[in-house]
Amino acid sequence: MSERFSNSPTLRLRIARSCIAQALLAGLSVAVFCALAQLVAAGHFALGIVLPLPVLLRLWGLYEATGRQFTLSLRSGQWFVQRAGSDVPVSLERYSTLPWVICLVLRVVPGRQRLTLWVFSDAADREALRRLRVRLALSA
Repeated sequence: MSERFSNSPTLRLRIARSCIAQALLAGLSVAVFCALAQLVAAGHFALGIVLPLPVLLRLWGLYEATGRQFTLSLRSGQWFVQRAGSDVPVSLERYSTLPWVICLVLRVVPGRQRLTLWVFSDAADREALRRLRVRLALSA
């Protein structure tokens, strides 16, 4: 964040479960299983047997990620994600915004772990999302 805006008021955004994310995940799951069924119907039995396990594991990971509740905050120019009851310092690598979703790619500061947070429009207060968008625009 630029030095000019580093003394701005803190931002604290509580992110809840998102119905939009759940619906998108359900649609993705149906599409994936239809594609697997098409593979088996086309005679690719080996792929139909091998692919479901990694696909199911990835879909489960996406399901857990969309159901996770967290808090994103910015204090004195430093981003934090609250996980397991404690604030973990992170750095903002990049972000992308659309009217219905904000995608944040964060890196845990003392390590190399990368977090990708999807903040859908129904997961937080409208005013808090507006402030997050403004803060992201100022950080560029």
